[in-house]
Amino acid sequence: MDSRHNVKIFGLTGGIGTGKSKVAYLLSKFPDVMLVDSDAIAKDILTSGIHSQTIKMITKQDFDFSKPESKARLAQILFSDRDIKQEFQKFIHPLVWQETLKLYDQKPSDHIFVFESAILYEIGWSNLFNRIIAVTCSDKEQYRRLHEDRHMTDEEIELRMNAQLSKEEKVKRADYVIDTTCSLGALTFPIALLYEYLKSR
Repeated sequence: MDSRHNVKIFGLTGGIGTGKSKVAYLLSKFPDVMLVDSDAIAKDILTSGIHSQTIKMITKQDFDFSKPESKARLAQILFSDRDIKQEFQKFIHPLVWQETLKLYDQKPSDHIFVFESAILYEIGWSNLFNRIIAVTCSDKEQYRRLHEDRHMTDEEIELRMNAQLSKEEKVKRADYVIDTTCSLGALTFPIALLYEYLKSR
C-alpha cells in the first residue's frame, strides 16, 4: 500500500448493522471532511466491466454488475467460500486503495479524510490511518436493523458476522468509539465531538 500522503487519514469501521453509514453521513456534513466509501469505490470498479474476466477467473461465474442481483450473488459466493473470498480480496483491495489515493490528490491537505470500510482490521489496513473510529450499537438494535431495514435472514446475518471481527474486538482496538443505539438526531452531539477530535489530531 502507498502511504506517501502526509495528510490526516482516519479509518471508520464497524460491524454490519452497527450504524457506520449513519456516522459517515453526519461526518460528511462538515465542509472540510472528505468521506471515502470503500464499498462505493468497489462497486464502481465492478460495474466498469474492465475486470470482468479476472472476476470470472476468481469466481468461476459470469456477472453483469449493472444488475442489482449480481452484487447479491457475488456477496453470497464470497461469504460462503473462504478461498474465493481471499482471492477476490487480493484482487479488489489494491484497486480500491489506488482509487482512494486519487481522491486524496484532489483535495487540499488541510482536509480531514475519512475512509469508510467494515473490514479495516480484517484485511490488515489499520496501520494505514492516523486513527481508527469504531461504530457500535447494542445487539438488540443491530439485529433489528438487519432484520427490519435490510430484510436479512438469520442465516445471512450469521454468515456476515462470522466473516468479521466482533463489535467488541473492534471497539477494543479503536482509538475512538461511537455508539449509535439512538436516533439519528441524538447522534448530532457525539458526531460534533468526534469532528473536534479529528481536527485536533
